[in-house]
Amino acid sequence: MGPDQTRQAIAELLENAVDFSPEGGRISVAVAGFQEHGRPMVQITVRNEGPGIAAAEKTRVFDLFYTTRAEGTGLGLAVVARIAANHSGEAYEDGEPGKCARFVLEIPTRPDQGSGAIV
Repeated sequence: MGPDQTRQAIAELLENAVDFSPEGGRISVAVAGFQEHGRPMVQITVRNEGPGIAAAEKTRVFDLFYTTRAEGTGLGLAVVARIAANHSGEAYEDGEPGKCARFVLEIPTRPDQGSGAIV
């Protein structure tokens, strides 16, 4: 995954968090490394204190052109999912409906970049 695509995916997750956060609500970002089948991975989590996502909508929010906002295009999270899938990664939502949304992007790192840098 190139750095431009990584930045784009993270920017989309942050924009989504801002759009759905209540005024004064907190947005948190966490980054963690892990191994999956011997492959170095990074997990980027963006959480907001918005209304959360109903269980039935958790996978649908990544569908192209699906949106719950009147002014939304339904492209942002679809782009995140596509970037993750194109690079053998995954994007999913595992927040608490009614309390928060928590989007997770898991992507492989390139071990030839030294400290597991996202590229």
